[in-house]
Amino acid sequence: MMAPSSAFVDRVVPLFIFPALAMGGAALLATHALERSFKLMFDLQCPKQGIGLTQLRIRYTGYEPLDEGVCWTVAFFHALMKPDVVDFMYYVCASAPIIWIFPSVEAARRGTGWLNFPVAFPGVTLLISQVITIGATMPLYWTFFLAGGHQHLKQTTAVISQAHAESVFVGTQVGLLAPTVAMLVYNSPKVTAFWQPAPAFSAVLQQLYLLFRRPSQNGQSGYVTIRTFYLGLFLLSATVYGTILIKRFPDVNGILSFFLPPLMPSGKVKMSVQTLNFLQLDVLLAQTSCIFASFWFADSSAEVLGMLAWHLFAVPLAGPSASFIGVLIWREDKLNGSRGAFGVQNKLRKQKKSKQE
Repeated sequence: MMAPSSAFVDRVVPLFIFPALAMGGAALLATHALERSFKLMFDLQCPKQGIGLTQLRIRYTGYEPLDEGVCWTVAFFHALMKPDVVDFMYYVCASAPIIWIFPSVEAARRGTGWLNFPVAFPGVTLLISQVITIGATMPLYWTFFLAGGHQHLKQTTAVISQAHAESVFVGTQVGLLAPTVAMLVYNSPKVTAFWQPAPAFSAVLQQLYLLFRRPSQNGQSGYVTIRTFYLGLFLLSATVYGTILIKRFPDVNGILSFFLPPLMPSGKVKMSVQTLNFLQLDVLLAQTSCIFASFWFADSSAEVLGMLAWHLFAVPLAGPSASFIGVLIWREDKLNGSRGAFGVQNKLRKQKKSKQE
């Protein structure tokens, strides 16, 4: 994190900070859910032994205990697709994908060993996030990521082959994006239920892609593909965030209430608003942990200060997700050395200087 690099700061400190963030986030989310009596609300939508009694209480798997849990999840997301709150879902769909995609990119690096299970198998980690929320899961992911030393990889171990880069793109777009778009477009209980195991679909698709596009035959660096992917995500996230700001400017309270849950929640609001406030808190916790963890990518005090300045500038103007993606683009350049944008610029500068001499 800081120069000189310290194993204690890099690997031990995260063992204290990020589990605390995870527990604190889980406690906040649990308190939020209890204060709003989520169980009572969802029981109305998903009555026990009540197949067919409501629009959402249908057979999803044929296994009654599992169907009841699926119904709860479907009820939660259907409440978020009500006209008065659906705009936040569109924002989440534009800004949150990086939280899912980044773990898939890191798992594809040559130096990622299977012993660090949460980092090596992001599909499992992200499936867990579907159950215990992304706000509680991401700090735990960062604990294993940082304690395992993945923030400071060598160029040889940081390489992502072209085949792996393509598999991440195809897997995340088809396995994650397509089910998400379908959920928003069709607003159907079964389509929403189908979206829940999306991380598993993504992981399977990535492996299937590698059967046809073998890394041994396509082992050249996939740096350009990953960087282009990140740039696209940055533009999408920043554009949607900017549109929200422009639409609500100069109503500062309106802007803050769009992104942040109320400090003093009230139980006397509609189910759609209560689920919205829960999702606002969940996304905020996940984004905060990503922003905080990004400081561990720095190799010197100067880089820490530069990153701090970047986040102070980018978070309010482009959004937390775009700010985090900006750091990832910079890191990808740094990890790829002479192949990265900065490396190419330095090489061109040296060639120009040698010609002048």
